[in-house]
Amino acid sequence: MGIGLHMVSEYTKMHGGQIIVCSRVDQGSSFTILLPYKHDRKIIKDAGVNETYQVDLKTTRMAESTEEDAVPGDQYANVLFVEDNAEFRDYIKKVLSPRYKVITAKNVQQGFEMAVELNPDIIISDIMMPVMDGFQLCNAIKQEIKTSHIPVILLTSLSETDKQIEGLQTGADSYISKPFNEELLIAQVENLLLSKERLRNYFVESMSKWSKEINKHNNDRNLVERAISIVEDNLLNVSFSIDLFAEELNLSRSSLHRKLKALTNQTASEFITYIRLSKALKLFKSGNTNIEEVGFTVGLNSHSYFTRCFKKQFGESPKEYIQNIGL
Repeated sequence: MGIGLHMVSEYTKMHGGQIIVCSRVDQGSSFTILLPYKHDRKIIKDAGVNETYQVDLKTTRMAESTEEDAVPGDQYANVLFVEDNAEFRDYIKKVLSPRYKVITAKNVQQGFEMAVELNPDIIISDIMMPVMDGFQLCNAIKQEIKTSHIPVILLTSLSETDKQIEGLQTGADSYISKPFNEELLIAQVENLLLSKERLRNYFVESMSKWSKEINKHNNDRNLVERAISIVEDNLLNVSFSIDLFAEELNLSRSSLHRKLKALTNQTASEFITYIRLSKALKLFKSGNTNIEEVGFTVGLNSHSYFTRCFKKQFGESPKEYIQNIGL
């Protein structure tokens, strides 16, 4: 698992012992563990067992938790963990389950299929796996349009700089070398989830910030730009539907919904309405103050519905907006 030596060192210290390493170039290394031969039983119980629980109480509680301990609900993010080692897979699942809904895969192929099918909020993968490794999984995730928006964390016992660079070049969002502190992994997951949430909110709150952040993800940027273009090209198409929208983007209806929700925090229908209203905003700014005409131009033919949607989106009616910008 890449954490063996670290565990040996910690346990040796807990028992009042020492660990010594002797290394020779091209000959290898030897590790010597020295443990006290005699201890007073009371001292062992107080300074040994109790100290162990005191040091690892948080870890122990997590390890004894199960996925069922987490209260189900939408507030729990879905984490997919890909790892071929069953023991390490169970360990990480127990660490994360109190905070997230954790699903696991035992190899890259299974992990990729689950990512496409389940669309998790974040993916964590070990790098060193047989047949296909974590680099290949990350590359596949980032190349597949249905999953390219999902943040990926790569775990490895490799510490060479070139391996870290290779991981980032495949599109990995974070890279953690083993052994690592559990809280570090949790902090990385939280940071990536918060960044993902900020990006979604930027789409409506600040298009300039959204454009700046989305530039790091070419596939996702291209998809949204194409989606905007398709809606704008069909503003006057009364037959334009979500099914047609999905077909134009070569996605299923459900995949379109999940993708837009992940990138813009909007459903497909909300996205279409937002693009229509944004176009109306541009028309007003260009000097067209005929509210009914603008509503018709952007495909919202009902005056009352157009006004209601506009006010909900921008906080003021079309008439108030026109007055406030001095037209």
